[in-house]
Amino acid sequence: MRNFTAVLLSLALLLCLAACGSLPPEESQETPAATAEPTPEPTLEPTPEPTTAPGDTEAGKIALEFADVYFYGGAEDIEPWLVDDYQWGVDIYDSEAPTDILLQYVFPSEDEENLWSASIRFRMGNEDSFTYLVLDLVQGDEGWKVSFYGLDK
Repeated sequence: MRNFTAVLLSLALLLCLAACGSLPPEESQETPAATAEPTPEPTLEPTPEPTTAPGDTEAGKIALEFADVYFYGGAEDIEPWLVDDYQWGVDIYDSEAPTDILLQYVFPSEDEENLWSASIRFRMGNEDSFTYLVLDLVQGDEGWKVSFYGLDK
């Protein structure tokens, strides 16, 4: 008799636990996305993919070469890269060795045919944020020259 009573109490306990664990139909656990009508995605204009990577352009290669000279050379190494009428003083990089160097972009100017702008992203030493070497490149009779360069945070 004790076994029969123990089985009945166990079944009653299981039924109570099962009833407590379920939710009424109005509080169903289905997500709204599962029950709602699917809404059509807005049609976006396709974004044209760049035809070449920035480093694959001639201006991009020159920008990276100049960055190498800027980061690891001195003023005498930078001067040959500058246009003859460079208006700003020659600035050298004198911080910790740069890391995570990446040519972020290089593109032609809309206003001047032979002017290109470039940005090279890097970290100064162990900093947790990026610094940018920005420069303008001019293509002339003597090849590519830098008409402006500077750091931006």
